[in-house]
Amino acid sequence: MALIPNNGWETGDAGGWTFVAGSLGGSVDVLAASARSGLYGLRIVKNSAGSQSYAYYDFPGYASIVGYTVEFIVKNRYDSGSWGDIRIDDGVGNTIETMSGAASVWLSTTVSRVIQVGATRLRFLVTGTSAGVNATISVDDMEVVVKDAGGNVLFASDLGGQPGAAANFASY
Repeated sequence: MALIPNNGWETGDAGGWTFVAGSLGGSVDVLAASARSGLYGLRIVKNSAGSQSYAYYDFPGYASIVGYTVEFIVKNRYDSGSWGDIRIDDGVGNTIETMSGAASVWLSTTVSRVIQVGATRLRFLVTGTSAGVNATISVDDMEVVVKDAGGNVLFASDLGGQPGAAANFASY
């Protein structure tokens, strides 16, 4: 089962992710201009006066990793404006990390969460969150790492946005 599909956006579309465009000109698109590697990357636009724009994927096999630490890693670049967040949400709570960066510079941002007993989902989310500021953010080459309580890596997707690549949790 794929942990995150379309991690480098190389299908040229949402490819299993859900896109929600914010109001007043917000958008979420897969574009060549937003690629770090490969042909495509994700672009999130948030209008200063509008609601958040975001992309998310719900992993259906969340019950198989309760108690494990999940790390979600993205490469991100600010094209204009201000910041965005990446999140892991298990339905019990969520962990948020602000994407760091500078205009036109690709950086890496990581968020980690121990998946809680009682989890109702495992959601990976990328969002433009600038309050009162226009923001355009590019995201590409996403990775997921799953660790046990001792910190041992059970699974790592290091797929680099290759066409057709998909993380497979069952393969660890």
